[in-house]
Amino acid sequence: MGRNTVVRRIAAWVLAVLCAVAILPVYDWGGSANASEDEWEKTVDFLGTTGIKAPTAPDYWDDEWEGSYIWFGHYNKRPIKFRVLAPQTNKFGGNTVFLDCASSLYTSNFRSNVRPYTEGVLVNHWKDSDIRESLNSTGFLYHDFGFTDQERDVIAKSAVASHMLATNATWGEQDERAIVAELAENYVPLTGEKVFLLDAEDVTNPVYGYYGGDISHLNNDQVASRDKSNGSSSYWWLRSQCTEVDWCAMVVANGNRVKSFMVDYEFGVSPAMNLDLNKVLFSSAVKGNAGAAGTEYKLTIIDDTKSIEVTSGKKITTDNYNTVTVPYTLGGNSYAYSRISLLVLDKEYTPGNTNNAGIVSYEKLNTTGSNPAQEGNVTFELPSMIKLHPEYWGTQYYLYLVAENVNNSYVTDYASAPLPIEDPNASKVLSFDLNGGLSGAPAAITATAGASVTIPKSSPVRNGYYFLGWSTSKTASAATYKSGDKITLNASVKLYAVWKAATYKLTFDGNGATGGTAPSTITVNGGGTATVPKCSLTRTGYYFMGWATSNTATTAAYKSGSKITLSGNLTLFAVWKNATPVTYTLSFDRNGGSGNAPAKITTAAGSTVTIPKCSVDREGHYFMGWSTTRGGAVAYKSGDTLTLTKDTVLYAVWKAKTVTLSFDRNGGSGNAPSKVTTTYGSVVTIEKCSISREGYWFLGWSTARGGEVKYKSGNAITLKDNTVLYAVWKKK
Repeated sequence: MGRNTVVRRIAAWVLAVLCAVAILPVYDWGGSANASEDEWEKTVDFLGTTGIKAPTAPDYWDDEWEGSYIWFGHYNKRPIKFRVLAPQTNKFGGNTVFLDCASSLYTSNFRSNVRPYTEGVLVNHWKDSDIRESLNSTGFLYHDFGFTDQERDVIAKSAVASHMLATNATWGEQDERAIVAELAENYVPLTGEKVFLLDAEDVTNPVYGYYGGDISHLNNDQVASRDKSNGSSSYWWLRSQCTEVDWCAMVVANGNRVKSFMVDYEFGVSPAMNLDLNKVLFSSAVKGNAGAAGTEYKLTIIDDTKSIEVTSGKKITTDNYNTVTVPYTLGGNSYAYSRISLLVLDKEYTPGNTNNAGIVSYEKLNTTGSNPAQEGNVTFELPSMIKLHPEYWGTQYYLYLVAENVNNSYVTDYASAPLPIEDPNASKVLSFDLNGGLSGAPAAITATAGASVTIPKSSPVRNGYYFLGWSTSKTASAATYKSGDKITLNASVKLYAVWKAATYKLTFDGNGATGGTAPSTITVNGGGTATVPKCSLTRTGYYFMGWATSNTATTAAYKSGSKITLSGNLTLFAVWKNATPVTYTLSFDRNGGSGNAPAKITTAAGSTVTIPKCSVDREGHYFMGWSTTRGGAVAYKSGDTLTLTKDTVLYAVWKAKTVTLSFDRNGGSGNAPSKVTTTYGSVVTIEKCSISREGYWFLGWSTARGGEVKYKSGNAITLKDNTVLYAVWKKK
């Protein structure tokens, strides 16, 4: 190889590396607000995720995934790109946006130990998997330089019930959803996880942009919509277990087909999650056109540590509906903010945008210095329609101030809850929000601007909580106002009920224990969850089974590790099982027979016994076996096994032998009675007959040729063996 060739190859390699680095998103973990303002001039496109386009259902296996993307959080200091499977859904127990990582971020096994041999643990079940624990702890959610506290707060706890997997009958056996439903059978439930893996049903669901139809002509082609080969592994785990074997779980594997593999294999991890839309304020397009497929967004989320309020004792003013000046105060450190913005909506703001409000305008307001002062004034010009029609302010146009920390284009922004800016000349309303309570809120009060209003008496109610008073903050732990206090209405104010959780006790009763110590009493806040601890209780002659709410219970409702949500004080009683072995007896009834029946068998409850051979007999009968009821059918024969769960009697089953009665004319002629075939012991009536013999009188029937008459027509005979009756003749 020549020197020039080597040089050219090195140069090409260096250029490739530089190009690869150039196309990666550039960001600064934890960068200052000032730097981020310089890097990206923020625009907002949607309130919440209202206008983000849902995925397109693929028609063919080679259709790539087509939908929208959201950048959210970090992994190993790099922003994470998620596919938006549903811009808005209620499937997971709340109003959320459903996200699936656009690549596999790292590799892991589903469970490291294939054979744990632990009672109640199945190695391929999501709830017992190592990967579930890792995703929701330091493996991902709490990974170093990963999500901020505020981002973790926005990630919703997901809950969805199990159901039979959906199939598509269009393609019959060649439909991939039908194949997956046979392998995985049931949708795997979620029980409050913040981070999870997709289910086999999800990755074959066209609603989420994933192909699940006809694969009869697939051959070596790829199911393009499930391709994540740009990540750490082209194979990536699902949370579904394989129903055929208990050591395999489902994987998007070769050809991006859904298959099963052993749980200790190392495959890609593609986290999925739901974000609480009540905490998502804005969506901003950072690449592509807002509302179109393929567009990438960043979010502005509500940060509960940030707030903006009208400065106490000061008023909002307007110069004849041309400009508005708002005296403001920021909560916390002013360096936590990079801007104050004006938001104009066509409807009132509601968390989660439940009324589908649209953004009329959004603009950064001028403030003194690089960061807004802790306290100051902002002035802005009113929208032209309000200038012309002041009555539109608060009826058709709604104004809000938002205090923000704006970061670069791939990093989440943080904001206060929007502060309503009302017409200072209009009447003001004092309203009350029970904030989780059930009843007892005072009626709203309307007053002129600047009026002093008294907080009325009230008795709000919330199960498991004490009412402390009222606050302007939904998350306050101490009351700012109580009944009888006065508040000046320079603007409309909403007061939120402030609650303190009641405390409840979980106590443990040994219920006859003779040794050990019952667990200590556990105290939790009302509605809180207590975990049943391990204990050392013993009772002579008994096994400890667990705990129940009744002292007479025979089965345990709770065991060590069980979770209990307390809505009041609760006592759990130890449940005991008698340790003395229970025995049952198997005995045999000859049921009319004689001879030697098997001897009684006495053994521990639940034991399996073998039916022994025997020499029972009964005249005229065959021995067939044993029944569990007298006169019943054969259930067991010698050599069969029986599990004893109670005292049991088996009855001999007999079948009567077959016997015949026939007639010998003994030298006569004519029609003798027909032969009779019947069972042993049957009684037969002798029929009339028309036999004759020349020179003789017919006298009757004998049991021996030449014997005396024993029977005549109409007589009854009991048959216990095959019998021949001979005609008896007397010479004339």
